[in-house]
Amino acid sequence: MMSIVRISSKGQVVIPKELRTKLGLEAGDYILMELEGDKVKLSKIQPIERFKGILKKKTDYSDLEEEFEEAVARGEV
Repeated sequence: MMSIVRISSKGQVVIPKELRTKLGLEAGDYILMELEGDKVKLSKIQPIERFKGILKKKTDYSDLEEEFEEAVARGEV
């Protein structure tokens, strides 16, 4: 599947609805962008809640998600 999109003056692009649907992307989801040669690869990042129970100690994950969102806003992620 291929789509041609235009980059806005702010450097933004819109992921076409057909691709968002196929990938299960919704508003508020995070995606990982990777540079592979001259290509940009987009991957859906699984919500942190999916990993609950992996650690032996029960943890409140809401603070981790907030910290992640703040890091994204600062451009660190």
